Amino acid sequence: MDRSEVGPGGSPTAHVARTDEELCAVFDILAIVWIKLGASPSQLFIPVGAATAYLLARIGGQPVGAVRLRRIGALMELEKLSVIPEARWQGVSEALFEGAKREAARCRCQEIRAYVRKNHVGFWSNLGATEIGMEDDRDGAPAFLMQYRVPALRI
Repeated sequence: MDRSEVGPGGSPTAHVARTDEELCAVFDILAIVWIKLGASPSQLFIPVGAATAYLLARIGGQPVGAVRLRRIGALMELEKLSVIPEARWQGVSEALFEGAKREAARCRCQEIRAYVRKNHVGFWSNLGATEIGMEDDRDGAPAFLMQYRVPALRI
């Protein structure tokens, strides 16, 4: 991934990563963001399956963000939302959340949940999520459980 080209290049977009190239880009982004925080590679990438998928965000064709989606019945969990440093503050997290909402609606999930750090609660609240709980120690730090109710699909 050539990160030197990231910059103004349009609005970020997000879609489900399906090809090997896209999944490699997802893993690269997760590694860039999480390994320096102490995560091991085995914590980052869970094989794609019926209940696990990854969204890949791009700006101007360049991969800049990713998030893991895990479906548990009518619930979709977002895990390891990651944006490379060069692309922060450009709407990438919002694009990933919008992509997650589309995928949740497509899968007929009724809600999206994510554990977030305290400094991210306001961001998630601005997206329409509600704080519904807290864990004292998730990945080594307190985490707040955010919930977003997915509107029913209109057919």
